[in-house]
Amino acid sequence: MINPTINLNGSDAAYLVNHRRQAMDCLNDAIEALARVVPHGRDYPGDYDRCIADRETHFIRIQAIKAISEAIYAEAIAIQEGANK
Repeated sequence: MINPTINLNGSDAAYLVNHRRQAMDCLNDAIEALARVVPHGRDYPGDYDRCIADRETHFIRIQAIKAISEAIYAEAIAIQEGANK
């Protein structure tokens, strides 16, 4: 993603960073919620292979959300560093 350039006519750095922090908080809430719904073998009686496949899919989803959060964090850092120049 292209990071915004801080300028007099645009949003200030604090605004841009704070909204990214809020987005990260929401993503972390989503990760915590997903952690409570990990597929468990007891819910797949007699179907071990499907349980393992569903668990893999579940953890891939969590990893995707973490990747988005990390990208937003990198944006916030770049914006803050750009504001300090």
